Amino acid sequence: MKTDLTQKFSQPYISAVERNKTVSMLEKKITRYESDPRNRDGRGVRHQTRKQVDKTTSQLKHAFRHRENHPDSTIRHEAGVLIKKIFHLEFEKLTVEASAFRGKLSKSTQRYREKRRQEGAQLIQISNSLALKEVCTTKQLTSIGKTLQNCVGNRSEAHHYMGSVERGRSQLWTLLQDGKVCGLMNIEVKYGGSRKTVEECSAFENVFAVLSHDEAMEILRKLQITNVEAESFALVGAYPVLLNSNVRDPLPNPIKVDREWHYIWRTEGQLTLATTKRHPRANRKFRPEKLNWSQFSESGSEYHGPFCNYLSDSQLLRIVLQSPEFREALDEIRPTNRIGKDQALKPSRISSSK
Repeated sequence: MKTDLTQKFSQPYISAVERNKTVSMLEKKITRYESDPRNRDGRGVRHQTRKQVDKTTSQLKHAFRHRENHPDSTIRHEAGVLIKKIFHLEFEKLTVEASAFRGKLSKSTQRYREKRRQEGAQLIQISNSLALKEVCTTKQLTSIGKTLQNCVGNRSEAHHYMGSVERGRSQLWTLLQDGKVCGLMNIEVKYGGSRKTVEECSAFENVFAVLSHDEAMEILRKLQITNVEAESFALVGAYPVLLNSNVRDPLPNPIKVDREWHYIWRTEGQLTLATTKRHPRANRKFRPEKLNWSQFSESGSEYHGPFCNYLSDSQLLRIVLQSPEFREALDEIRPTNRIGKDQALKPSRISSSK
């Protein structure tokens, strides 16, 4: 046993004199602890007792390690106190004290790491009044959730979301209006970051956050978003296809079906529609937030859209079947290339349909 303890405490942060005194004292205390009938069975020392001895001596080694170099002064003090107790407490009580110290050390280390991550969080200015700040810690997310009165105010829920962030499967961004928390955005990340989908963008009590078209488009541009499913973006017509530098006009003329006009964008695997009941007169300014938007994902010969779409899947099917002109338009529009970063679709004129 003495050889094992000597090896365990042979560390550069423990002097030879201190190591010898500590090992000698622990050897006596462990011998008495293992000789207790409660810690023995017919084969000798219980397996669980040996595991407890190994665990406690390892915790004591950590106390020596953090006595001088831990960034938290409280932990440094607690480590020194525990080391002194080696010479005053029986081993059974020492196991309790060492376990308590390990718990304090774990919490302190977690707080320190969260602080470091929070200090490194990105801050992105979207407009004069709106900014995005990256959420990097469970504590930060819980605080935001309590402010917004939503589910991540519960620590277990916040821990679940942060687990996904730490595994690189999602990103969380808080929306700051004039420096105050006004919303939270959850982005799903796939294929090493090459595909990012805005899954949620909520404000107080999970109501969708209100954004202007320009703000929403700037968020898509700054975060390099490839797909959106959140109402905050859908309702103002903020879709990644509109960032594509190769798209200059939806169509020379919008397609009229019944009493509505439809503008069509088609990218590889997606169909985006802007629908309006207002007659698209010439020289009328193109205002995306005044249109009704829908986006559908293509699967084989079918299209499927999220719940926030203006048009349902069945309504799209009816339009396609009802309007030969609409079907021809879909065939004529070639899928566009990948999203560009610098340009957005802002047609200055819209021709009137016949």
